[in-house]
Amino acid sequence: MTNVGFDTLMLAGVDSIFVPLAPMTLARIRDDGIWLYGDSTMQDSTWWVRFPLEPGSSWTSHVDPEMVSEVISMTEQIEVPDGTFENVLHVRATYVEVAAQVVWDYYFAPNVGNILGETTGTVGGATTYSSTEWLTGHMTL
Repeated sequence: MTNVGFDTLMLAGVDSIFVPLAPMTLARIRDDGIWLYGDSTMQDSTWWVRFPLEPGSSWTSHVDPEMVSEVISMTEQIEVPDGTFENVLHVRATYVEVAAQVVWDYYFAPNVGNILGETTGTVGGATTYSSTEWLTGHMTL
């Protein structure tokens, strides 16, 4: 991640010498939650996590196509190559009313951040796409 501004972090989309590449993802922390943006003008937004965090809460995270997100749990124990983490926040985002269902599961560890991401795509009940990304190392300052 790269700091872009006071409340904005670059999550993806730069090469080793910080030249912007597409697609680019920026995260902005606001009072109402964490927003993801697909461009540097902050116009294309997705409400990634809504504050306050409460198990069972849900929100419309994107409008067209509609995506609904929810807090699944705030107490999971997750093991990734970097270690085992306690009290992990699990957020699930799902596209609504599209031909192919896409589900993203994100796992956030306290004082570390996003440690695991799982994406699954299905068409007619059959899995057509599956991807997992996990944390392999981190440093706490």
